[in-house]
Amino acid sequence: MLPMKIIITLILSAFLLTSCSNPDTSGGVTLHKFGPRPADARDCWPQCPQKEPEPDEANNTKEPEPDEANNTKEPEPDPPTYTANFPHGSCIGPTESGVISQTTGCGWFSTPYLRFYVMPGVYPRTRYLKNANLAGANLARATLPYDLSNTNLSGADLSGANLNGVYLWRADLSGADLSGADLSNAILWSADLSGAKLSGVRMNTWTECPNWKRWGLPGHNCGF
Repeated sequence: MLPMKIIITLILSAFLLTSCSNPDTSGGVTLHKFGPRPADARDCWPQCPQKEPEPDEANNTKEPEPDEANNTKEPEPDPPTYTANFPHGSCIGPTESGVISQTTGCGWFSTPYLRFYVMPGVYPRTRYLKNANLAGANLARATLPYDLSNTNLSGADLSGANLNGVYLWRADLSGADLSGADLSNAILWSADLSGAKLSGVRMNTWTECPNWKRWGLPGHNCGF
């Protein structure tokens, strides 16, 4: 039987060999309470610092887009309140604007071929304005173009206007104010004068009535 001192020496030697031996070169890995040694570990193993997670990995969220953050969009701009365009422009002059909710009968008027300013006493600088829509226009005392055929002048203020020799074939003058207007030599063939104000209208024997008859001849006075 071995002495007790030899037995204790053998036990201690075996313990030291087990705890200090290197990994098995045959491919085995020495187990440790911290788990397997990472492949990229150096001197820090087994207490290598943990890799900090990316911001998105930490909370599994992304920064919201600007519109997603408040779920709103830029408000639409308010509609214009003022305009210089007919029939809501100012009757003061072409450089002024009127309130868009009010109908003045003045302002800049556009056609496919020209643009001009409409206001009392203003002469549109064109000879032809046929097929235009000037309903409700304020053309009092204005000198109008030569050709207004098929033009919509319903409800327009043409009081005191110079319509001498103007071609108004099939023009809509219903409800228009023609009081004191000069219709000498005007051509009114098939024009609509229903409800028009015609007091003081000036005509001559060369004025052609809507019924294609000349004004002033016996039995032909254009219906007024």
